[in-house]
Amino acid sequence: MNKPAIFILTLACALALVGCSPNKGTKNLSDDMPFAETPDVNLTTPGDMPADEVFDIVISHASRADFGAIYSGALNKETMMFSSVMHLPIYKFDSLEELEQFKAAFGDSLGMDGKYDGALSFNEATSGRDEAFFEENSLMLVYVDVSNKASDLEVSSIFCDGNSFCIHIMPRNGSKSTTDGADSYRLITVAVPKSMIKDCIKFDADFNNDTN
Repeated sequence: MNKPAIFILTLACALALVGCSPNKGTKNLSDDMPFAETPDVNLTTPGDMPADEVFDIVISHASRADFGAIYSGALNKETMMFSSVMHLPIYKFDSLEELEQFKAAFGDSLGMDGKYDGALSFNEATSGRDEAFFEENSLMLVYVDVSNKASDLEVSSIFCDGNSFCIHIMPRNGSKSTTDGADSYRLITVAVPKSMIKDCIKFDADFNNDTN
């Protein structure tokens, strides 16, 4: 087997075995705030500090998106191709213009004004994301298909080491699986300081793979 083939096989195996979990040397966000000032240190939200107490997180209702389009435009599309971990498509918006472009591209399929069973619509969830917000923050977005999975989700932890950024999503305790096609999709947004992720080159999100 030639060297390029060995390299490709090794890479594929590594991606299949490893999700985006932090290593043993991670440092909890609660240990050293504000976290945005130390992007070179491994940071993760600990189990005793819910992620939504550290980050501004909103979960909204969505309709079924075009599978190829939503995945091909994601920042982690290559990771999803090789890994056995359930990776979720993640997007990053650094400006109001980028957010509006996403809405224009997927508005018809995702249903930006759609609601279901009390859940916010995506337009409601992003109503406060204006130009002033984007001066210092980026907005991360994760699309989740919860068909035959627990429909009540939470962001269990968020990992950033200055190079990689990952959002871990899990079923909320006691949540039951859904078979209701109208309630099978979610858009999860996380507001993140730009200073925290300014040097990150890898972005990922996964489902039920939290090892913190």
